[in-house]
Amino acid sequence: MALYNKYLSNLTPLRGVAALLTIIYHVDLMLGGGGNMLLKTKDSLLFSRLYLMVDFFFILSGFIMCHVYGELFASSVKGPSFKKFTVARFARVYPLHFVTLVYTIALFYISGKLDIPSLKYLQGDG
Repeated sequence: MALYNKYLSNLTPLRGVAALLTIIYHVDLMLGGGGNMLLKTKDSLLFSRLYLMVDFFFILSGFIMCHVYGELFASSVKGPSFKKFTVARFARVYPLHFVTLVYTIALFYISGKLDIPSLKYLQGDG
């Protein structure tokens, strides 16, 4: 089963821009105390809608996958090759999710043991 690769050079930079804008949005949420501290969203239509970059990134990634694998799936994918493709996609994505889960659990555990106050406590709500 040969992969029919049709590289879309003009869409790859858009994925990178969407990923960077998503990072900026989340940095503002985390370091800016819930948003609107680092980026003044009321002053910019772009900044106030950066949450849409996650959706854009996933839609664009899905389009690229459909573009690259569409003909292959339509013409030759049967049970065993579909299973091989699914296992390969899962193996590519899952390890990062697992490492992030372990890191988050460790971070919360260590924060609790060191008595690090939560953001809610620092803002005077707790």
